[in-house]
Amino acid sequence: MFHYKHFALDNLWLANGYQELSTSEGPAVSFELEDDLERCVARLVLRMPKRIRGWDLRFLRRQLGMSQADFGVMVERDAQTVARWEKAGTEIPRFCDLTIRTLFAARFNTTMTVSELQQCVDLKSKPLPAKVILVLSNGTWNFQAADTIVFRRIADMSLSNFLPRGFDFDVAAYGVIYQTRSMTGPRADPTVDLPTASKVVSSRTLTTSSNGKIEATIN
Repeated sequence: MFHYKHFALDNLWLANGYQELSTSEGPAVSFELEDDLERCVARLVLRMPKRIRGWDLRFLRRQLGMSQADFGVMVERDAQTVARWEKAGTEIPRFCDLTIRTLFAARFNTTMTVSELQQCVDLKSKPLPAKVILVLSNGTWNFQAADTIVFRRIADMSLSNFLPRGFDFDVAAYGVIYQTRSMTGPRADPTVDLPTASKVVSSRTLTTSSNGKIEATIN
């Protein structure tokens, strides 16, 4: 698994489609179908439940093959204004945010509705997963959430009916309340108050977040 540190999103991991190299100038990484990989990331930017910044605008605009002047015409602004937005890196006006998302979705993500795009712009859509896996399959890049299991303190309850096959966590009376790969599936309760987890007796990773939620992420 390779951490794909993209300027737009820092929670991306590649499951395949990359090769780590040793060169005369030091370590390097090559990626298969890099243009399609960038478009996959752009489809995630489209879903971000936060306002688009200047560099996000530039990223989506270039994916569409539009010039600053072209986009300026769409939002009744000149190319110099668009250039200032992109250089500043701050949030762009709401109507420009919705415009670039709508243009990109119409071409590369036709299943998203205008209503769904508006929810993203208005910060009302579901947040992206904490860890997103990018997978190259059948000649194209796609994304999925990392498998995550969240444990909640449940007194006097056996874990045998909750833990999936292959898991062997020594977590006393914690029960599973969340397990999904779905990008749009149910979210775990972020207010769960838990003590520090017991030791992990499998090779998988168990972590405790600042709010006490315990998560096991399958790599």
